[in-house]
Amino acid sequence: MRLLKLLHWLLLTLAITAPSIPTTLSAAVSPIAIDSVEMQDYRRIWGSPSGCFYFLKQSSFEVRQFAQNKTVAQTLNSNQKLISSDKGNYFAQLTYSSFSPTSLRVTEIRVYSCTGQMIWGLRDPGCSSFILSDESSIAVGIAGAEGFPESSLLFFGTSGIQVGSARVDNFSSGRFSEDGEFFFAISSGKGLIKFTTSGKEVFRYSDCNRYSVSRDGELVAIYKDSLVNIYREQTLLTTRKIPELAVRDVRFSSDDRFVAILLTRRLQLFDLDSSRLVWEYALPESGYQFFHFDSDSSFTYFACSTNNSADAPERRNTLGQALLIDANGIPVWQTELSYAEWSVKYPEVKIDLPARILTLLTAERFRIYSF
Repeated sequence: MRLLKLLHWLLLTLAITAPSIPTTLSAAVSPIAIDSVEMQDYRRIWGSPSGCFYFLKQSSFEVRQFAQNKTVAQTLNSNQKLISSDKGNYFAQLTYSSFSPTSLRVTEIRVYSCTGQMIWGLRDPGCSSFILSDESSIAVGIAGAEGFPESSLLFFGTSGIQVGSARVDNFSSGRFSEDGEFFFAISSGKGLIKFTTSGKEVFRYSDCNRYSVSRDGELVAIYKDSLVNIYREQTLLTTRKIPELAVRDVRFSSDDRFVAILLTRRLQLFDLDSSRLVWEYALPESGYQFFHFDSDSSFTYFACSTNNSADAPERRNTLGQALLIDANGIPVWQTELSYAEWSVKYPEVKIDLPARILTLLTAERFRIYSF
């Protein structure tokens, strides 16, 4: 009896401590096209199906929420610029004194929710550009042009009041963590810096070309040249050497247990607790390479796009593919793409699992699928 109890206890312990893997799925996925927009009618289209999409024209723009079937339209003057948070939950109209590169200065900023409700506005904020959060109406303004030796970050709260500042020499790019709790900035030659939303420096990481952060800002992937370093706070979890110098993107699952790394021709999923490779999907055709990918927060699906690279130069980047890969690394849907306009920006594919929406953007057309 005691032996049976001991075995029962061991089984429970293994069930609790064993590393989990993403949920196994059915292979039956058939996205259906529900809308299509011609790119020739717009200067630019960007956004996310989990937030909002922005359709920019010459003197106006539209904000569309496909999941809620809502559209907001506003005008845009010639001296104004439209920006949004990464997923499009918030947007801002920036008014400039001049579009001359030597005198670029924001004279007014107005921040809105994606429903078109103005949240706050500020005249003469002392900035040349802004970066918005998806979680709330907070913002970071860049005082001094990006890349200049002397530049500062100004941190604004949810009502537009400045709550802090930080000097970042040679600032090149920045972003909020998805939960809006931290702001990350690259200081060229001096590393990646993690700030609180009031401008207090938390950590400073090594120099990098690009980086990715988890939703809560706890995990950071830094990739430079052929190395990917993954940190939990300041503790180095793992270092991966990528021989082909081709890290496209890195994403973390919402529970911080898994990391997905997109390479030129491979998509890899790793368990961060054990540093083991869970699975790898390699492109079967040598004429294509991975270009972009997105995923839901739980890594149930990976939406990927490819473009052609092996054809003659005049045909390169005029063919592509969009595919869905499930939690086991198995492709469950694929569609072929072709377009006349040469571009290195497309195809771009994004996914919103709760709304069951997939979007596909090419040089000629924006498509919305339901699945």
